[in-house]
Amino acid sequence: QSLSCPGVPPAGVLATGTHNRSLVLAQPRAGAGGAEDLDGLARLVVQAYTAVNIAPACGQIPEVLGPGHVFRVFSGELKQGEQAAELSWFQEQAEFRELTLKAFRFAFKVTVDCIAMTEDASALEYSELDVALQELDCDWHLGEENSASWQAAMEKRVPNLMALRRSGTSDIQVLRHTLREDGVRVGELKSEVVQSIWASESLELRYLTNDDDERYSIQAHPTLLRNMIVQSAEYPIF
Repeated sequence: QSLSCPGVPPAGVLATGTHNRSLVLAQPRAGAGGAEDLDGLARLVVQAYTAVNIAPACGQIPEVLGPGHVFRVFSGELKQGEQAAELSWFQEQAEFRELTLKAFRFAFKVTVDCIAMTEDASALEYSELDVALQELDCDWHLGEENSASWQAAMEKRVPNLMALRRSGTSDIQVLRHTLREDGVRVGELKSEVVQSIWASESLELRYLTNDDDERYSIQAHPTLLRNMIVQSAEYPIF
């Protein structure tokens, strides 16, 4: 997918702002394998990682942000550290921002699956990762619960939906919905059947002096739905 983001620094120095805690890559020596060797996509990846994980941490390692940071980014909330030039630029790039959030959510889902299977996500073969990402792209919607995109995914009958939900002040839950067919049975009763059940009810209530219309003998019949038919009879019948 072609993506054009104005303001992406050219190869050489990745100027990510003048903030004194911003991530700035020094000018590499020729052939040193630095920023000058990065193509456009690689530079976009660096910019995205800086905006999502470095700017909110104010120069510290992203791990200090804790699980709440994962929840916020997964839900598309990127206000923490928004004064940083990197994040300000990132918020202006709507298409790039959505693709970055999508990549973050995909990475989270793959990591959760690996943890559940007691596997190391970093040890995945590229072929395995490709299969997992293809499945996520085709059969999953990951995002904020009850958002417009969530509703659109439900209308499109996307097979799987996943979101994060905060429970209390510190607990974060993974919410997952799976689309399944809900089978129902449709039946038809002839009018004679209904009338015969009403007649039987009338016999018990009128002539057998039984005024309990909740009596089991009146209601019981699993196939003919006798309980519903009895309740639909016009009252009073005695």
